[in-house]
Order: sequence, then C-alpha cells, then structure tokens
Amino acid sequence: MAATKKKKRFTIPTAMIVGVWSEAISKETTWQAMCMHLWDELQKDEQLAANNKPALDEDDTEWASWSNDDKFKFISERASRKAVLIRKTVKSDYPNRAIEQIMPFPDGYHRRPGGSGSMSTGAILKAFGQSP
Repeated sequence: MAATKKKKRFTIPTAMIVGVWSEAISKETTWQAMCMHLWDELQKDEQLAANNKPALDEDDTEWASWSNDDKFKFISERASRKAVLIRKTVKSDYPNRAIEQIMPFPDGYHRRPGGSGSMSTGAILKAFGQSP
C-alpha cells in the first residue's frame, strides 16, 4: 500500500479571524466581505503568507492570479470551518451563554460556496464585546 501524500495546511490564526469576524459583526458586513477582508489580512502578514504559499500552490499554482470569486471560494470554506470550531469551543467553555447571538455569522454565511494565533475562549468573548 502506497503512502498518501500529506496535504499542505492553510493556516488562519484564531486571533486574526476573530478580529475580522467581530469587526464584520459591528459593521454589519456580509460573509463575502468578511472573507475577502480576511484574505487581504492573511496576505498582508508576510510570514503567514509565506507559510500558506505551499498550501495555495498545492491547490492551484495560478492562485496569485485568482479572481475575487476564486479567492472567496477558497477562503470561505476554510473560514467557515475555523469559525464553527471557534463557536463550538466558546460554547463548550461557556454553556450558559447565547453564543449564536453573541457571535453570529455575517449575512450570507448560509449561502456561501460549499456551504498559531491561539486565543482563550474568554478573550474571544471579549472580542465580541462580552465578558466571560
């Protein structure tokens, strides 16, 4: 049996997505606008961009010329997984909190394509204007 090649990992730091997400909620922006802002932030961080390049190259060597729609399709799926995991973690640590109301997904989340900055769950709640 041949060994399967391990897929390169695309990293979205928790602190970065929480910052972009909480800002999107406060400004009432859409899921797509939030994802595009997240993409831009990921590209601005030179070290993170360099670390994520192998995963992007593995997906498509022409990623640097992607349209905004292509970028959105790529980042939306990954941002969704990360956001759901963050909400689950916060809900687990704070079961008596209305996490879905505190940390809602921006408009358009349910219509999205495809349907090392760790933070404590208390810090995540604070980013959304709540005390732990």
